[in-house]
Formats: sequence, C-alpha cells, structure tokens
Amino acid sequence: MAGGDPFDRALRDLERALDANARRMAQIKRRIAEIRRQRSAGRSYREIVEATKGDLSVQLITKATQ
Repeated sequence: MAGGDPFDRALRDLERALDANARRMAQIKRRIAEIRRQRSAGRSYREIVEATKGDLSVQLITKATQ
C-alpha cells in the first residue's frame, strides 16, 4: 500500500528535496569559509571571484531557493 500512497510519495519527494538543499547549504558554507580564508590572506573579492571554479555563492543560493 505504501508504494501507491500519494501522501507517502509526496513525503519521499519532500525528503529528497530537503536532502538536496542540505547538500547545497553545506556547499555554500564551505564556499563562505573559503572566501573568508582568501580575504584573510589579502586577496580582493575580484581576485577570488575571477579564480573561482564552479558555482559562485550567489548561484548556489539561487539554486537552493528554487
């Protein structure tokens, strides 16, 4: 019965979405820490952004809120 239960499917979908958001939030926190380390080392924001490989924090936050 659980496989055909629409409410149970909705709960599983919600759980998957929450898991995905948790992964994105962890990634954002790692990025924040990296930016702070680089700023403490004297790098400008421009240098940090230009050297960035992968998603910028703003892009990560946008994905998490969609």
